[in-house]
Amino acid sequence: MNISIASQKSGMSTRAILDFETIGFIKPTLMRNGSRHYSEQDAEILKFLKQAFTAGFSMKECEDLLRIYFQHPQNKYVENFPTLAREQNNS
Repeated sequence: MNISIASQKSGMSTRAILDFETIGFIKPTLMRNGSRHYSEQDAEILKFLKQAFTAGFSMKECEDLLRIYFQHPQNKYVENFPTLAREQNNS
């Protein structure tokens, strides 16, 4: 998918997507024509990061959350981890 579709799927701006690519959170495929191809996993990661930042997590905390996410990708609990973790910290 191109960056516009990745933006729609993740709810992130194209600028934020490029920033996360620069940081190394996602690694789209560079096509022969120079355009980027984002995978479904990239869009999922971006959506996860948006949720984490919305919950108030820092960049470092987001790195840690992604590490947990990739260690347990099949766990549906991990999908909502940023929100659940923030609620836990506030109680």
